[in-house]
Amino acid sequence: MYENGLFSFIPATENLNINNFIYSGIKPKKDILIGWACPVKDINLFTVINNIELMPFKGATIVRAAGTGSLLIGKIKEKALIKLNSCWELRINKNCIASVGQVSNSNNKYKIIGSAGKARNLGFRPKVRGVAMNPCDHPHGGGNGKHSPPVAAVSAFGRLTKGTPTKNKKKDRIKRRLFKKII
Repeated sequence: MYENGLFSFIPATENLNINNFIYSGIKPKKDILIGWACPVKDINLFTVINNIELMPFKGATIVRAAGTGSLLIGKIKEKALIKLNSCWELRINKNCIASVGQVSNSNNKYKIIGSAGKARNLGFRPKVRGVAMNPCDHPHGGGNGKHSPPVAAVSAFGRLTKGTPTKNKKKDRIKRRLFKKII
């Protein structure tokens, strides 16, 4: 709950404790601490940030999953450069708001679901191979024993699944470019 009476949910930042003071708004007079939400133009370079807006006043849309964080690597004119966990470099407006720090619960990826019923309740649908289905259910179905799919593997709707590009490369080239990993 904010001092002015407003109430909102925000993703918890790593090393943030209960009853810690969290600031949200334009740059404060003192240094920015972990968990504070400020415009990207006020945050120092090479700071880990999360809960980032892609457009000002639209609300945070990226870097909100458990254990994620991105790095603010540059500021050019009215744009800020952000390096995401996937090693993509993204340009956003400097007036977009982001929280400082990494999202908590980084061990969430090691959680074992344990049963098919629990997985269904979490929204994961079962994965059944097309080869194991009947011919009326999938183009790979039917036959005696374990037969391989035909040379050109297709989806249940008849579209090629392997080797066909699914990305819109023109948009990707315009929006972001791959940031090479240094080993």
